Amino acid sequence: MRYTVEVQGLAAVGNAEELLGDFRAQSALQAERKDPANAAQIGRRASADADLLTQLLRAQGYYDAAVEARTQQAGSALNVVLTADPGPQYRFAAVELPGLDAAGPEAARLRDRFAVKAGDPAIASDVIAGGVALTTALGEQGYASARLGEQDIEVNHQTHLATLTLPVTPGPVARFGAIRVSGRPPFSTRHVGLIARFKAGDPFQRSKVDDLRRALIATTLVANADIQVVPVAGGRKVDLNVRLEPAPSHTVAGELGYGTGQGARIEASWTDRNFFNPEGALTLRGIAGTNEQLLGVQVRRSNFMMRDQTLNLQFSASHQKFAAYTAKTIDLAGYIERQSNFIWQKKWTWSYGGEWLGTIERGVFSSAGLKSTQKFTIGAIPLALGYDGSDSLLDPTRGFRLSGRLSPEISFHGGHFSYGRAQVDATIAAGAEN
Repeated sequence: MRYTVEVQGLAAVGNAEELLGDFRAQSALQAERKDPANAAQIGRRASADADLLTQLLRAQGYYDAAVEARTQQAGSALNVVLTADPGPQYRFAAVELPGLDAAGPEAARLRDRFAVKAGDPAIASDVIAGGVALTTALGEQGYASARLGEQDIEVNHQTHLATLTLPVTPGPVARFGAIRVSGRPPFSTRHVGLIARFKAGDPFQRSKVDDLRRALIATTLVANADIQVVPVAGGRKVDLNVRLEPAPSHTVAGELGYGTGQGARIEASWTDRNFFNPEGALTLRGIAGTNEQLLGVQVRRSNFMMRDQTLNLQFSASHQKFAAYTAKTIDLAGYIERQSNFIWQKKWTWSYGGEWLGTIERGVFSSAGLKSTQKFTIGAIPLALGYDGSDSLLDPTRGFRLSGRLSPEISFHGGHFSYGRAQVDATIAAGAEN
């Protein structure tokens, strides 16, 4: 026979909808509801679900909770009813963190990170979240060897109160030591140290270890980065054992198309992202088409001399032939830029470099509409500076961004003359937070 499931008695529970969601996600009755079953099977599932709902209520502080399962006929199917009697929600009479005073002046601030206080409901998930927050805070304050002991909750069923005891062993304040790299690293230990946002001797912060792991993966040359914190010198210094496994470093791309204005066109590129170790990407690009041909070379070195600073060198030679004009062009450019990304949003970004462009063009250059062939040579020194005062790189809700670009240029067509191009952009975020 088939059956339906109904839960009653949770109206007095503050977060009943969330609790019901957790129950349905783990319920044996819900998981197998679409499959026919006999009365004995349904009874076993109902009994298991009654125990599950009791455990979920206890996790919310309802230590006297009782759940009764019963079935009743509903036409050709059964209706399984779970009736809950939550009882009173227990609260903490005291929350003790023995050992935290060893953190000295930081103890009071660290205690605040454990959000569970006396008088709060005895909710298991809040205790777990508080332990995670406290561990994170200890790591940010330099306690690399900090440990939390086994939590002990004593429940008084007469007073409906509980006492929480969670031992804390902060250990000594540590500083960063040496970085050691193993596995099959795609670049040297020195380059890993360049990517890290800390130096040997800096105060230890757990977030900087996590940041290094994300930054190594973001190079796209690392498939897996496992970082182990190894206390040395009695725990006052920690070395990092970094094990790296490489990711594929080659990319091949292609495009084939036809346009009425451009004719047939084939474009292909090949990239080795670690051709010039470390992180020196070489890209070869070519276009073969009815009206356009191009050969290009790009060298891009990421994390050049400092983290998130990029060296970019480009060379291209092209030929274009259209009804309006024809052009043979050589373009050579090189610049250095400091970038912002979702791992590390920066207040200031910049770029500077140089570009040289030479072209021979045949087109209409006079008011009389006569076509002629002329040579142009232009040199430029583009400079850019940006400030980001927003609260998020990808989804800002407040703050502003301001950027400017200035490009002094000199043209050698018909003699030479100098000029400059300038551009300023400003944006402001005024979105509402939900």
